[in-house]
Amino acid sequence: MTTSKQLFVVALLLATCLFALSDAVPHPIPEPEPFFDDGEYTIKHNGRLYQCSCPA
Repeated sequence: MTTSKQLFVVALLLATCLFALSDAVPHPIPEPEPFFDDGEYTIKHNGRLYQCSCPA
């Protein structure tokens, strides 16, 4: 049985994902600006920083 609270949480998560996707869509995708810093690979995209750990 799903409660209204669970449905609300699912709807909120879905809305958050859709908002994040729609935020990235209208802008033309710029060249990412990668740089290495202490083994972390950081990409700046639309003013946000994304980090991925790279294998050494």
